[in-house]
Amino acid sequence: MLKAPSSSIFLAIILFSIQAIANPNQMSSSEALRIVEEYKILRNMCAKTKEEARKACFAELGEKNGVYSKAKKVLANSKNLEGAQMYTANQ
Repeated sequence: MLKAPSSSIFLAIILFSIQAIANPNQMSSSEALRIVEEYKILRNMCAKTKEEARKACFAELGEKNGVYSKAKKVLANSKNLEGAQMYTANQ
C-alpha cells in the first residue's frame, strides 16, 4: 500500500512551485492563478500544522506574500482588461 507523501514534502513542492516565477512582473494570468491557488493550499496546510512546524510554515508563507500579492494584481488587471474588451466589443 502506498503512503501519502509527508506534509513536509508537499510543502517543499508547493514552495518550489511558488518560487518558480522568475519575474512576477511579467507573469501570465494562468501563472498568476496557479500561484494564488498554491498559496491558498499552503496557507490551509499551515493552519493545520502544530508547534514549530506551524511557525516555520507561516514564516515560509510570509516570504511568499510579495509574489502572491503581485499574482492577485495580475489577475485583477486581466479581469479589468477582459471587462474593457467586452465593453468595447459591445459598442
